[in-house]
Amino acid sequence: IPMPEGFSLGTPYPNPFNHAINVPVELSSSGDVRITVFDLAGRKMWSEAKLLNAGQSLWSISGESWGSGVFIIKAESTGISSIQKIVLMK
Repeated sequence: IPMPEGFSLGTPYPNPFNHAINVPVELSSSGDVRITVFDLAGRKMWSEAKLLNAGQSLWSISGESWGSGVFIIKAESTGISSIQKIVLMK
């Protein structure tokens, strides 16, 4: 498997989701990554930071305490950020 070039946020799955969603993250070298989930009003729903190894990692996020709706996932590492839209359907 080739090493990723830089930092990227993969496509979250399953999307739409019911209770939890998986978020793939790729890094070319070990580093700190922060993932934050916002609702469409800009309120922070969830946030976590981890030190990840180089390669692909999978982050699982639980949305059990949230209401149904559209949310934005923002991933940040070394000054680079990426966003994805997710849909929670209960």
